[in-house]
Amino acid sequence: MLSNQTEKNNSIEKFIERAVTQKLYLDPQWIKLGHYQKTMFGDWKSQADGENFFLSHQGKNDPKIELEKTLRGFFQEASDVADDHPICRFPARFLWLNNKLSIDPNLLPRTTCPDLRKFLKELNAQSVTLVFSSYYLNNPSSAFGHTLLRINKTPRSESDKHHELLDYGINYAAVPDTYFAPIYAFKGLTGFFKGTFQRIPYYYKVREYNDFESRDLWEYDLALTPQQLLMLTLHLWELGHTYFDYFYLTENCSYHILSLIEVANPELKLTETLKFPVIPADTVKALFNQPNLIADIHYRPSLRTQFLERIKKIDENKKSFVVKLAKNPDLSLPSSISEQEKIEILDASLDLVDFQYAEELLKKPEGKGQKNKYELMKKRAALLKPSKPLALKPPKNKMIHNGHGSWRIGTGYGYENIDKNFIALDLRLSLHDLVDPVEGYSDFFQLEFFNTRMRLFIENKNVELTELDLVHIVSLTPLSPFDLSPSWKFSLGTRTLYDGSCNACMAGVTELGGGATMAFFDNAIITFVLLDTTLLGSPEFHEFGDLPLRAGFGSFGGLRFRINDSLILLIKGESLFFPTQDKNHIWKVQPVLRWEFMKNIAFNLEGKKSNTEWEGRALFYYYF
Repeated sequence: MLSNQTEKNNSIEKFIERAVTQKLYLDPQWIKLGHYQKTMFGDWKSQADGENFFLSHQGKNDPKIELEKTLRGFFQEASDVADDHPICRFPARFLWLNNKLSIDPNLLPRTTCPDLRKFLKELNAQSVTLVFSSYYLNNPSSAFGHTLLRINKTPRSESDKHHELLDYGINYAAVPDTYFAPIYAFKGLTGFFKGTFQRIPYYYKVREYNDFESRDLWEYDLALTPQQLLMLTLHLWELGHTYFDYFYLTENCSYHILSLIEVANPELKLTETLKFPVIPADTVKALFNQPNLIADIHYRPSLRTQFLERIKKIDENKKSFVVKLAKNPDLSLPSSISEQEKIEILDASLDLVDFQYAEELLKKPEGKGQKNKYELMKKRAALLKPSKPLALKPPKNKMIHNGHGSWRIGTGYGYENIDKNFIALDLRLSLHDLVDPVEGYSDFFQLEFFNTRMRLFIENKNVELTELDLVHIVSLTPLSPFDLSPSWKFSLGTRTLYDGSCNACMAGVTELGGGATMAFFDNAIITFVLLDTTLLGSPEFHEFGDLPLRAGFGSFGGLRFRINDSLILLIKGESLFFPTQDKNHIWKVQPVLRWEFMKNIAFNLEGKKSNTEWEGRALFYYYF
């Protein structure tokens, strides 16, 4: 007996010696399985922060020691606790090391891993799809969009939209312990929330994104081999027992979804191509940068998108019946309306109820929305004629991977009436404004992070930081009989002011406004007017005694012309009143014309006229 144990121990040591000799601890697969990254000092450190993700106390910082400890753990006797054995806890590690070392199964303990087997059976993974949920500015954590994985139980060729709802979504997200906005933002930015992988029925995410938040979903099928798919699902099991410190700008949903895909195929270069900040759109683009990784693309329009498509088919003078029926299903339609028109109106009314009462229909089944829907369904069923399928083709000009780069840098020449000639320098870390090329983006939003504008004056060599927006959001929602949602804007940053009361003053700026938007000719022309409030802060201000603040209110508006997807003209202006300062009326008009004449390269021509200064700029922008 002792001799057999000695022989087993010798065999184990030989496996470990072979692994060390082959330097498997530096193999890309092992590095990806451990989520190791090089530190600035050249050492290793895993991004996984849960202690139970490592078998060695030094495993977080030493892939070699963790590999040796893992190999030894595979040979230890099984305990009475189900799935507690390292083979059950780390099946992806075992699969890979066994393939590399051809471990003799007679040396291994008998393990059944019932929980792991149940997990794999429930997933029943046949393929995997990355899902991009479009931008949703009303929720800061999803303003840049969101990415998740869907584990498909049925091959795509045999599936349809209904079968997919029964698949599992794999979501990585922060687990917040507060929703108080300032603390929530601080913790999300600094890694004080835990980030975890969660397995959620896909229909739940469709209900949340597609229905509640009216977000279109883009689905990208990944071309993984069966072995790679198995590695992904086994590692997903491993990740379900740990957590990562969540950083909203770096280690977020986009980053860790890509790191999971890299475990399936460590030859992929995904996470290393991401820029700061890491945003979901760049996740999708990273997939397209890898040859043959995307097998197919599918589009799941939101309830709102479906409704807007259905309403297009209804005659203008009959559209009012859609709203009236959604509010009062007992309303009788005029006899002059044909049966086909009644079908179209009722179908649209049902969509409108689904859209307007999306959350209530799920959470309050006895509410008004459900009652209205039930009565409309009875009316619709009485017509005894099937509806025509709603054929909604994917809008190719809105495909995320075709959009311009998230970073933007620009330079050019400018002239203004105070210090004359200057060189203009612009830098933006992300993502899009109302004049950027619209391919891959909506016409109705602006979302900018760290947008910086500088001027280098040619004559006196002075450098001026004109603007630095930490965040600048404009969310426009066109008014219609079917949607009366307000438009709004918010910005936080700094400005160099020239307002007559304080010239060349650097001031902190917070702006908040709300109002209305109208759109015409398939959104080619958009006009908006918002009531605006502004709070400025600078040591140069003394209007409130010792408080270095200045507050103003007024209006902000604009007129936008989309001449085509690459050529856009925006004329915007504002008029603000600052009651406490000497020159209390500040106004400004800014026309901007931008033309993307080559992919990711644009020419920008803009002017600004205010009550104290005027300037013109001509720049070239490069998106990357």
